Amino acid sequence: MWSHSNGQCRFGRYVLSAAAGALGLIACNAAQATSVSVPVGNFSFESPALVTATTGVNSGGYQTSEQYTVQSAVGGGHAVADPIPYWTVSEPAGNSHGSPSVPDSYGVDNPINSKFAGTSGTSATQIDGLLPPTADGYQNAYVNFTAATTPYTAVFTYDPNDTATAGATPMPLGNFTPGDTYTLTVAIGNRLDKTFWSYGLTLTENGTPVGAMTTGQTTSNSGTFFDATYNFTAGASDTGAIGIQIDTTDGMAVGATKSNGTQASFDNVRLSYASAATPEPASLLLIIPMLGLLALRRRGAMA
Repeated sequence: MWSHSNGQCRFGRYVLSAAAGALGLIACNAAQATSVSVPVGNFSFESPALVTATTGVNSGGYQTSEQYTVQSAVGGGHAVADPIPYWTVSEPAGNSHGSPSVPDSYGVDNPINSKFAGTSGTSATQIDGLLPPTADGYQNAYVNFTAATTPYTAVFTYDPNDTATAGATPMPLGNFTPGDTYTLTVAIGNRLDKTFWSYGLTLTENGTPVGAMTTGQTTSNSGTFFDATYNFTAGASDTGAIGIQIDTTDGMAVGATKSNGTQASFDNVRLSYASAATPEPASLLLIIPMLGLLALRRRGAMA
């Protein structure tokens, strides 16, 4: 059986000689899993772009006010019909707002230093600052939760056709391949000025969640992001269209009172898959004679 060990390629108990190494490497590498990234539309929520030379920028040239889109005029910001291209947001049945609807406000956010340190920019030549790792770019997705005493969830669903944006280029994620392992990674934000929130990550097949959802909760107001991951290995019958679902919940205990509200922030949505490759027929034709040579060398060493 081909394997890698301490940088060497082995067949069973035997380390390949230099003469056999070149051909053996063909089989050795073919047996390794290869990881492939899948493009996700608006993965870092840079669309629509918010900060310009005249929006939210003071005379010194750097950003002084938080800029964000909202699905309505609630809370200010830039009211647009499609606040998050390639993503839709809804509330599942049974939430405090009724069934089903959208949360009070959600969209993309270009924060300032009081939210995430370093995001305001510093000068006329740097009017905006990047989000901290593991986020990407300048903007993140967000959802605000009301001051209601009943927790509720907002569900973000990937829309590969971005049906709300005229002329958008479709960006489907493809279909599941049985045996392949899929990894969804999302940067989860801990804002400096907001209370904690809970998240759930899953992939969907033809709109239905698959596997066990990855769940967790932010634990500090650190002004940083951290990666949360979800893994799923497609079964023999899993061949449907791939989708992404991100659940956000205010994380409060039932009946609790919030002191400063809750806002979920996340960014940098990544999807990849890995599959165990098999040697091509031409490679096998080269490998088989070499196996015979190895056997002869082994027999000669024992004589």
